[in-house]
Amino acid sequence: MIRADFPTLHIKGFTAVEIHYFAEKYNKSYETVLLELMQAGLAPRVRRKICRDKVDGDGWIEIHRTAHRLGLKLNCTMLYGTIEAGVERIEHLIKLRR
Repeated sequence: MIRADFPTLHIKGFTAVEIHYFAEKYNKSYETVLLELMQAGLAPRVRRKICRDKVDGDGWIEIHRTAHRLGLKLNCTMLYGTIEAGVERIEHLIKLRR
């Protein structure tokens, strides 16, 4: 495992958007995509094939729920400062907390 050989390395994994893309492209469930990536060790070959298509909020949450159920730890980011209102930021944070 990379972590064992390089304990101070910061590992940046796939985002929910990328997991959604893989699921759509290969007609697989989020769980299947995540399990296959876990088995493959998230190889660089796969990373080069990602797309910039976006997943909606519900799909993003479902990907994270599936990953958590499988024991994966994820981070969440929020792009803000464009056109969203304060209440929309709060709603986003409430959904993440749930």
